[in-house]
Amino acid sequence: MGQALDTFRKSLEGDESKRVSKEQLDFLKKAAESKMELYKHEINEMFSNPASVEKIQVAGNHFIQSERRFTINVGNSPDEVIIDAIDNLFGKKGVKDSENAKDSSVADGFKLIVKSSLNFILGNVSIGEQEYSKYFIFFQNNAIIRVDVRIWRYDFSFNGIIGEINNAFCYVFCKSVVDHTKLTINELIYFLSDQAGDDIGAVEAYIEKIKSIYNKVTQINLKDAVKSIPSGEKIFF
Repeated sequence: MGQALDTFRKSLEGDESKRVSKEQLDFLKKAAESKMELYKHEINEMFSNPASVEKIQVAGNHFIQSERRFTINVGNSPDEVIIDAIDNLFGKKGVKDSENAKDSSVADGFKLIVKSSLNFILGNVSIGEQEYSKYFIFFQNNAIIRVDVRIWRYDFSFNGIIGEINNAFCYVFCKSVVDHTKLTINELIYFLSDQAGDDIGAVEAYIEKIKSIYNKVTQINLKDAVKSIPSGEKIFF
């Protein structure tokens, strides 16, 4: 999908005529890193100060998985690296007859949304900056999960403005766990029904399953484990 910046940068070394291109490339790298730092800060703010977010959206509590990447000269379709990153965030496509089939179908739907948006951004050669920012809430492994997706692309007005670079692309992905005690009853009903379906019996059965798991887990003594967690554990990578 793209070319690694460090590889391209090394190709400019040892050639005085390419010094300006190298300096411009470093400037571009800093611009992309600043964008990724901004995305990182926005997500960190949610973890550090969830009250500032909870009034308008469902906040994540602790991040459990994250990834970011910067590349240049992207094509019009995603490569295996970013596809694998998306699959890992939402989970691999599940077996339809498994008990986690509902988890898989919901997550697969969200993956399709992200991949479609990604294809649009990669296929759109409009000059200038493009951004995509979205979050998704769904059940995974019997817990409520939030996935944040941030994508940025910049296309130059003509080819080769910095050496042979036509565009720059970066993304930040983060998966976090939602604290169910911070949700309203109506929100819980919505997420449980979305997971189990509209049938009341199925929803009740799923609630009993979650209650059973929750009751068993709360019997585990986690005090010592919690004390050992560094104070900055909630902060994004």
